[in-house]
Formats: sequence, structure tokens, C-alpha cells
Amino acid sequence: MEQLNQFVLYALLCGAGVFIGIWSWLRDVSMAWIVSLILAAAVVLFVFPDPTPVDMIVDAIDNFTLIMYKVGWSVAWFVGSLGVYFVVRYD
Repeated sequence: MEQLNQFVLYALLCGAGVFIGIWSWLRDVSMAWIVSLILAAAVVLFVFPDPTPVDMIVDAIDNFTLIMYKVGWSVAWFVGSLGVYFVVRYD
């Protein structure tokens, strides 16, 4: 469980870091959203392993767990970006 907490924390920090980096460079909230979401999708698609063919029920559970990790990481990245957005949206 501790590994999952670190996993979510790093995703929050990545989302916030990318958003604030692009926003401070371009001062454009919409471009920061676009870049942040594209990077999150690229990381989830290319860094995490893909589900494997299912031979037994254990493989199906492993695939489901892997997909839930991908969803959790994406949501955490989005929440990190959203937190920064609420701070910088009126600037």
C-alpha cells in the first residue's frame, strides 16, 4: 500500500509540475492543459506495460489491476494539474 501512495504522490507532482512549467513559460492555461494531458497519455501508454493475454483467472486479475493502476495514475496527474489550474486561472 505504501508503494501505491508514493505512486499517486508522484503522479500528482508530475501533473502539477508540468502544468506550472508550461503555464509559467507561455502564460496560457489552455496550452498547459493540452501539454499536460498529452504527456500523461504518453506516459501511461508507453511507460506502463500493456495487459497480457489471459490464460487463467489470475492473469485476468493482474490485467485488471494493471488497468486500474493506469487509471489511478491518470486521475492523479489530472488532479495535480487541476490544483495548479485553480491557483493560476485568474492571472
